[in-house]
Amino acid sequence: MPLHPALVHVPLGLGAVLGVVLLSLLLLERRGASTRALWWVGAALAAIVAVGALAASSAGEDEALRLSRRLPAAALAVHEEAAETFTVASVLLALLTLSAGVAARPRTRLALQIASIALGLALAPLGLRAGHAGGALVWEHGAAARGTSDVPRAAVDAAGP
Repeated sequence: MPLHPALVHVPLGLGAVLGVVLLSLLLLERRGASTRALWWVGAALAAIVAVGALAASSAGEDEALRLSRRLPAAALAVHEEAAETFTVASVLLALLTLSAGVAARPRTRLALQIASIALGLALAPLGLRAGHAGGALVWEHGAAARGTSDVPRAAVDAAGP
């Protein structure tokens, strides 16, 4: 069984809600709660998304090599581009949230928190795009069925569904 499908769900799911989580943490801080420790929870979640995206991307590259003869190149390229964008954004988000956690000056911390929230909110549609393109590979182009053997794409297409 390929590893990529098992790895993608954590970063995509957590990435979908992370911006709202970070916004909630900032609002708690603005209301007087001592959230410096809570912000580290947000930073840890952002790091989990980034590490998960990197792991899924690495596993996805292995799968892409294996499936490149069996799936349409354009469909693979759309998914790869969307996944790369999500991965880069998630790494940047992790760096921003970590930077906000260590920022000593309140204005710098606030600016980094706002930037983290903005990027966190943008991560949801980026993940949706990558997930949708991956789903298209599975459901429209039969990636799961085509990935189970070493038969070339033309032979699988000729065999039908």
